[in-house]
Amino acid sequence: PGLRLGWMCASRKLISRLSGIRQLTDLHSSCISQQIVDRFMGSRDMEHHLAFIRREYRERRDIMIEALNRYAPPGLSWNRPEGGYYLWCRLPEGVPASELTAKAAAEGGAMGIRANTKEDIAEIKKNVDLPVIGIVKRDYDDSKVYITPTMKEVDELMEVNPEIIAIDATKDLRPGNVTLDEFYAEIRKKYPEQLLMADCSTVEEALHADELGFDFIGTTLVGYTEHSRGDRIEANDFEIIRTILSRVKHHVIAEGNINTPEKAKRVIELGCYSVVVGSIITRPQL
Repeated sequence: PGLRLGWMCASRKLISRLSGIRQLTDLHSSCISQQIVDRFMGSRDMEHHLAFIRREYRERRDIMIEALNRYAPPGLSWNRPEGGYYLWCRLPEGVPASELTAKAAAEGGAMGIRANTKEDIAEIKKNVDLPVIGIVKRDYDDSKVYITPTMKEVDELMEVNPEIIAIDATKDLRPGNVTLDEFYAEIRKKYPEQLLMADCSTVEEALHADELGFDFIGTTLVGYTEHSRGDRIEANDFEIIRTILSRVKHHVIAEGNINTPEKAKRVIELGCYSVVVGSIITRPQL
């Protein structure tokens, strides 16, 4: 058990910008956690604790390296950490990480995969027989929308035929000041049979996406936009999801901070069609 807490020394301007970004995720770190760490670091126990965790992490690191030396396949290389016990592994030349990730997901029981870029999707489809939710993340100077923001990204995805294409369905304008309604109509006109998923951040956006006709309504961006700043998907027994479920006619996919088995189980109990689990598996260090 432990507390995840960090601090930074930087210019006021940089701190101000980073604070704004941080608040898109949550308002601040727990005040109680900060007080506990402050008191602990000022106590006589600090040096003793540092010696203890160095010893513990060194032992864990050495066990991991011993296991890699014994069981790792030929061609896999890794670093030896000088601090901590996280290792950076490098795959053999010509072995794409997306292939291994997809196979691991399938073996672990995943019923589908959400993937970014046509290249990764093509590799995934060659290696596993699972439906794919495809996206392309791309930044544009004139828009905050970055998840499949224009027809260019949609066209790229259609080259590899994902079963579902997910797009940002927030109220923000797409590049070129295109509205969601206009973008949705353009996709439907060109690809009328393609299944579409709406990545939403608020109940209002979810209801609008449902009215437009999206096949799946996702909670992907709850807490990640200015419109949903401070919102937590699990708050009040998943009130946001419960409200959406009670008012839409299309399938609801729970996504965004579904980071424990208990949360995943609960949203299915509430009536969600499926659950997308992301960073807690692909980037657990966050």
